[in-house]
Order: sequence, then structure tokens, then C-alpha cells
Amino acid sequence: SSKSPAGAFLSLWARDDSASKAELDEEGQEIDKTGYIIGRQIGVGGFSVVKEVFNLENGIRRRRAVKIVRKQVSGKGEDENEKVQAEFEHEVSIWRYVNHKYILPLIECFETPFATFCITKLNEGGTLFDLIHARRKAGAGGLPSSLAKRYVYQLASAIRFLHEDVHVVHRDIKIENVLIDMSDPNAACDGGNILLCDFGMADFVYNEHRLDQEPFDQEMHIGPSHTSTSVTGSLRYAAPELLESPCQLYSTAVDMWAFGNVVYAMLMAQLAFNDPFEPRVVMQILNGEWDEAPLYKTNAVLEEGSTEPVEMVKGCLQKNPEERWTIADVLRSTWL
Repeated sequence: SSKSPAGAFLSLWARDDSASKAELDEEGQEIDKTGYIIGRQIGVGGFSVVKEVFNLENGIRRRRAVKIVRKQVSGKGEDENEKVQAEFEHEVSIWRYVNHKYILPLIECFETPFATFCITKLNEGGTLFDLIHARRKAGAGGLPSSLAKRYVYQLASAIRFLHEDVHVVHRDIKIENVLIDMSDPNAACDGGNILLCDFGMADFVYNEHRLDQEPFDQEMHIGPSHTSTSVTGSLRYAAPELLESPCQLYSTAVDMWAFGNVVYAMLMAQLAFNDPFEPRVVMQILNGEWDEAPLYKTNAVLEEGSTEPVEMVKGCLQKNPEERWTIADVLRSTWL
């Protein structure tokens, strides 16, 4: 057999399909003799798919996840395929560089003539979007104070690392890109930990290889989530200056506006800018119009017995980026 010993062992869980007929990223296939065996599909979006993957470590069978981007995407022309590869290579180059407790880790990356395979932690706790949606559907309202404070602090810690340590701006912070890791033994009691993911739009604040006057492409893909594959999908998190700029922005202030929207969603179980008519959303963002009053009646504010969570949201949703809170302001806040 051409499979490694680990691959031969793990293939016991694989399907019986003939390898000669199967695509190289299908269930049961080994990733380029690495010992990783591909399992079922668990996510899809943009030009990538996410699947379970298994390997042996010290005789123990481990489950992880793999993000796969094929070199040739079916139905796409050569130029579009080249653009996809360039964008994904850029994402991986940033992802390799960020290593933080509250950021989804890139464990290994394998590039083959067929596809690029990124091995990461398998998350089964869903996303912050899933949690907020479930609470809203159940009529439970926003997160309780202890859980909101925990997640806000963890997300702020990840953003502080990006902004201050590695000088990276994420540019796509939203509740869909915040995973909830429930693998910790105490997760059932304390709510687990968040993991910021998706660096498809991220870049260094200062990048000498970037064209500063790169046009702003309203159709470009910005993430793997099925809930947002274009700029329109993340419109409700877009800062006013982003909507007014003819070029793409790489400012940490853009992240802080999005962070403010995430905090608002945790408190309210809905977004600050949630009108179904998108042109009205644009005008509300440009004018800085959002409803502050309901925040004072949220679970977190009532349990906290103070308006400190509201002050954080107000600071991050300042229309003027020069007056907007920085991540240092967030971490110095009385609430945290």
C-alpha cells in the first residue's frame, strides 16, 4: 500500500470507494501521505470547504478540521482561479503569523498540486451567531452579565494582540466569525472560550507590498461563512468611513466599530443596524443612528447594576474614528 502506517490504520473508518475514482479531497482520502484522513464535510463557503480530518498521535486517534481550497475550482476561469489562490495564500500568510489563546489556530498547512489543506482545531460549540440566535428565538434576550463580560474580554484580548503586537487589522469581525470553544473541562459551567477566526480580509496595518489605492470591490468575497460571502453580507458591521472611502481601509478603527456591533449583539440579541432595507442601513451607519435606549434594559446592564456596558458600545460606535475607542480603551474600561 502507498499509504503511511497511520493512513492504513485510519482507513478502517474510511468509505469503501475506490481511490482511483475518488477526488483527492473526498472522504476517506489521505492528505498527501501525511497521515491525515479526510472525514465528512462540516462547512462550505466561498471557494473553500471544511471537513473533519483524523490522524494518529502517539497511538491516539485525533479529530481535527481541515479547510480545503482546490487549485482549480470547477466552473471558474483561469483568472478567477488565480485570484482565489492569491487571496487564500494571503490569508494563510496572515493566519500563520497569529498565535493567540483566543484565535483559531492554524496547526499545519499542506500544499499539493490539487489543493491547499489547512489543519485547524475542530470546533463543535458553534458560533456566537448561533448562541445569540438561539437565545433570541427562545425569548431569553441578550447574554447574562458574566457570560457577556467573559466573551467581550476574550475577544478584546484577541484584537489587542492583533492591533498592538502583530499590527494586523482583521477587517471582518462579526458574530459569525467568533467560534465558541466548549472543549475545556469547565466549559459547561463557565461558557467556554471564544476563538476569532477567518483572516480572509485581514492584513498588516502597514504593508509595503500593498497598493494603497486599491479600489474597493463591492463583490469581493470576504469569508467562508454562508451568511456572508460579499461586502453586502457584512454591511451591518461596516464603519461609516469604510462606506465613504473609494479605497479599501486598513485601519484598526474599522475593527473597533465592528467590535462595538458585536458587543451590542451580545447585550441585545440583535444587531445595532438591522433594518431589512439595506439602503436604509447605509444611511443609519453614515449618520451614526442606532437605538441606545433598549441597552439600559438588557440582562447584562440590569445584572451589572451600572451602565458601563452601554458606555463601551457608545465608545466603539463613535462616528468619528478619531474619537472612537481603541482596544486599549476597551481593556481599561471599568466594566472589564
